[in-house]
Amino acid sequence: DTTPPDITITQPAGGFAEVTEGDQFQVAVTANDDVGVQKVEFSFSDLTTIDFTVPYRKQFITPPVDQDTPIVGTVKAFDFEGNSWQVEFTILVKVSDDPTRPTVEFDCPTNGLLYPPDYTLTLRAHVTDDDNVQKVEFYREDEETPFGVSDNIARKDTSVTTADVLSGLNPGDFRQYKSIVYDFAGNSAATPTTIEIVDG
Repeated sequence: DTTPPDITITQPAGGFAEVTEGDQFQVAVTANDDVGVQKVEFSFSDLTTIDFTVPYRKQFITPPVDQDTPIVGTVKAFDFEGNSWQVEFTILVKVSDDPTRPTVEFDCPTNGLLYPPDYTLTLRAHVTDDDNVQKVEFYREDEETPFGVSDNIARKDTSVTTADVLSGLNPGDFRQYKSIVYDFAGNSAATPTTIEIVDG
């Protein structure tokens, strides 16, 4: 078999979207193959994550920018014979014009760090707000429920930590995290980071 998978982007529509810096967006595709789709690899802004099951979709967070900036992402489908096919999407990252919006960035882990299976990982996010930070949440992958929450922080500039055990992961696997910060006015911002599992 030398025929690559067929892959089509369904979200964002037309393969293009405008998203404000620090906001989340979803990429979704359909992928088919005469033998079978093994995996679909999503990449955007130096982050790569893999989906093995239908529906093939992943969430990303736009990075901070100094001016409106188009960023090209890719989605690559693989079949079980090693054939692959790649498509692209473009996100126009818009500068936030809200000076009261909080900020968040991962101090640890930084993107691309390597960890062994079953390692207890400490995550630390640095958050700021012009008034006071209310709450910080930590998420794994596309989970809708946070595994770590720190509430009623009431500080303008601080770091928040939580922990996650890297169980059920094998060498070569990736895990993506995101942190969302909220202030007392209801403003929010988010940031991602991805780690890779390697042999200890």
